[in-house]
Order: sequence, then structure tokens, then C-alpha cells
Amino acid sequence: MTQKEIIDIEQKNTSFIHLYLEETFYKAYENSAFAFCTRIKAYNVLRKESKTLGRDILYVGFPQSALDKVLSKQMITKIDETMVHVTLSTPIDANEFLVWRDAQEVEQASRAMLTPYSRKYFGY
Repeated sequence: MTQKEIIDIEQKNTSFIHLYLEETFYKAYENSAFAFCTRIKAYNVLRKESKTLGRDILYVGFPQSALDKVLSKQMITKIDETMVHVTLSTPIDANEFLVWRDAQEVEQASRAMLTPYSRKYFGY
């Protein structure tokens, strides 16, 4: 699945945490990353530049081998060999997602401004 296809799915997504298997890692992008971090577990949010979309994409991920440790089997629905999802009890709020996304950009920009000493001192 291409980045554009994933983002097209995520822009319409309000009901699931989609986890896409990429090589040996499950990754949740954009709306799914937001729902994962706010409803399952706060993970370090990463950023991937997308020249196709002309913007950065936010995501979280974990090794395929950790799926059963991160999520209980009852929560997971296998869609196919490259995707599983978790059905949410309440929909993803688009405005909350945008606030969260903006906060991630500010936090990551602040980290980029740290000196090597402060990164070591603060653990970044």
C-alpha cells in the first residue's frame, strides 16, 4: 500500500486504529496514530516526510512480534496479511486530531532546537 493510499484511508477514518504491517513493524498513521496514543498507549510519535503529499506524516510503530503484548487478542481484527485494526467505541474527533497533530509538530520542533548537551541531559 502506498503512502497516499494510507493517508486517503486515514483522512476518512473515524472508527478504527489501523495498523499497517511494513516489513517487521506495525505502524499507525495520522488518525490511527492519534487514537493509538490517546486511547491505547502514549508512544513516541515519529515523522516521515512525504514528497508525494507535500507534507510530513505522523506515525507510531512497534515490532510485529510485540502485537500481542501491545494489544489484547480480543481487540484485534485481522483484515489481511498486511493490516489489522482495532474498533473504537467512540469516533475519532477531527478537531481533537488537529490539535494533537499541531502539538506534535511543536514538540518535535522544540526537540530539534536542543543542543547535544541538553539532549543528553534531558534524555532526548
